[in-house]
Amino acid sequence: MIVAPLALRVKRIMESLAIKETEARKEIERSDSSHREFARRYFHAVLEDSINYDLVINTEHFSPDDAAGLIASALPFKDKNYIPNKQ
Repeated sequence: MIVAPLALRVKRIMESLAIKETEARKEIERSDSSHREFARRYFHAVLEDSINYDLVINTEHFSPDDAAGLIASALPFKDKNYIPNKQ
């Protein structure tokens, strides 16, 4: 899951869509609501429940390239049979 503080999300949406803050907040609420409904309907899950995710990245602290690198570096550990090496 990729997360960021609301203020940062608003700023990013304002810049990317060239819209005002009020419109950006409405767009975020519309998008979040849609994602929550999708998770509820198809997975019977709560979108914000971290138990549903293997990795949560806060993009306030990581650039898009760094976040992608974190995700890529975590993939080898996704194997369900993974047992850490004990040394």
